[in-house]
Amino acid sequence: MFCTNCGRKLPDDINFCPFCGTKVMAIPTEEPVAEEAVIEEPAAKEPTVEEPIVEEPVIEEPPVEEPVIEEPAVEEVIAEEPVVEEPAAEPPIAEEAAAVEASAVEAATEVTEEAAAVEEAAAVEAAEETAEEAAEAAAAAVAGVEKAAEQPPKKRNKGLIAAIIAVLVIAAGVGGYFIYQGLPSTKLAKLRTQISAAIESQDVEGAIPLIEQAYEYAPDDPDLRRQYAECSEAILMKSFADGKLEEFIKGTDDLIKDYPEAAEVLDPLVEASYKQLANDAVDSGSIPAMQAIKDRLADLHNAGRFNFAKEINWLEDNIQHVDLSNIFKTLAAKMIPLIKSNDRASVFETIRNELISGSGSAHKLCASSTQAEYHLPLISDPDASGKRLGIYYSGGHYFFYFGEYSGDDRQGNGVWICADNMRTSTSYREYWAEGIWSGDKPNGTFTLSNLSKYATSDKEQLIEGTAEVTDGFYNGKVTYTYDGSVPVTGTYVNGIAQVIMTTDPNGKEANVVMISEDGSAWVSQSNINEKRGIYGYY
Repeated sequence: MFCTNCGRKLPDDINFCPFCGTKVMAIPTEEPVAEEAVIEEPAAKEPTVEEPIVEEPVIEEPPVEEPVIEEPAVEEVIAEEPVVEEPAAEPPIAEEAAAVEASAVEAATEVTEEAAAVEEAAAVEAAEETAEEAAEAAAAAVAGVEKAAEQPPKKRNKGLIAAIIAVLVIAAGVGGYFIYQGLPSTKLAKLRTQISAAIESQDVEGAIPLIEQAYEYAPDDPDLRRQYAECSEAILMKSFADGKLEEFIKGTDDLIKDYPEAAEVLDPLVEASYKQLANDAVDSGSIPAMQAIKDRLADLHNAGRFNFAKEINWLEDNIQHVDLSNIFKTLAAKMIPLIKSNDRASVFETIRNELISGSGSAHKLCASSTQAEYHLPLISDPDASGKRLGIYYSGGHYFFYFGEYSGDDRQGNGVWICADNMRTSTSYREYWAEGIWSGDKPNGTFTLSNLSKYATSDKEQLIEGTAEVTDGFYNGKVTYTYDGSVPVTGTYVNGIAQVIMTTDPNGKEANVVMISEDGSAWVSQSNINEKRGIYGYY
């Protein structure tokens, strides 16, 4: 049994407490009765709680008979634990236990909620561990409370106080931990560590989102700006190396808007990317593609970011080239069948209507520099004869060659055709020469046809004949017929006519260079030093 005053455990065969002198009443040692006695003890001193006194009169006797005078007999006990003050200050043990248990449960709940709010996996794991520890500590504290309830009043009160303090310390520690973890400076420090680790492992793509999170806490931090720019540059350079030029250009433009300092590293690559895109557009032969990249280069050039003047002009030339090439293809499709059928009149009419009139589909080919600058492609005979059609500019006029080639050089048999001006003009010419070519020039025997009209004459004149030609100039025997008359013959050396006689058959002084066999027709030439040959080569 226990003393009802000081709570010390006593032998069963004594009548007074040897510690405080209080008369010992026989109280059952069973745990339920001990708990009820503790609960009702304060009620004896609080007159407001009367029901327990009526129900259990045995418990009321100890406070009434308490011999205050005998307390000095056990001075050590009284000095250490004043009997009167402890019961008045202590709340009911059951209520205290319930309150402690509720506080522990509440603390564990708060720990769990705060742990769930932590975003990073590492923080969540730490929070869960801390929550488990707190729950264990709280459970231990509750167990301590329950154990204290089993002890005598004095020891029970001490255990209860220790349990409460333990719970409060744990709750304060856990709360402080999460408050610390939730501080912006703490989160920023963790992000910096993660960013450095990602960069060090060359995971620049993984570093970017971490840097963006860090911006929320330090938007103007120069180190974060530098790291973001460097990581972005690394990603963009990989796009450039992989040939993803459009992706690289767009990413660079976006980066430079926020980080102008990145232009120093990336702009040379941007310039190279645009030049490559221009090359790709030209290789495609697509006028829309070339025009689109040309417009982009022009915008950048006009903004002063790059000097693309050379590339813009080059693109314009290629656009013109493709445009003229397409026009020439259309014209060639009409001319090749006519040339192969030797329909000369239709060939010349087609050239005039489509090319010379100024309103035809091929009038753009009449620019004086077209062939020299654009080198229009050769058009193959659709019948696979091996012959091709080319257009050439020479002596201020356009000529067409249809015949054999070696590569891009005229080599073999071919026809050389020219039509000057419209027939409605005061002067015009229709020229047709067929012969052997080598070294991209007329070299061999040619048959000639030259229908011409001059402003000084009201008549057309048709000259037909044959000539030996070297590099485009007459070099040997040349025979002409004028409007179907008797043929006249002369000799040329490297394009220079050899004088046959200095007076014509009528006795008039003249340099006769060609004459008929019967002497009835002749050709005189005032300037015998003027070279003659295939039209377009003199």
